[in-house]
Amino acid sequence: MPLRSSKNLTKWKGIPLTEEQQKDYREGKSVKLDNYPLKDGTTATMYLMFYPDKGQPFASKKGGVRETTECLVE
Repeated sequence: MPLRSSKNLTKWKGIPLTEEQQKDYREGKSVKLDNYPLKDGTTATMYLMFYPDKGQPFASKKGGVRETTECLVE
């Protein structure tokens, strides 16, 4: 199965990404997001990363740690 590439994101869950964050995301690096909205209405610091084998982004409370990630398709 071929790996899919990440698309350019300008924002995630309403949080705008800087040019540097967009570049890092496209390169497969973890991007720190402050004030990430959680389901319970609170916010937290989260890390966004694209996983080519899944073909979609994942958000995690720990930067680049796959075991704690949840799939979040926007």
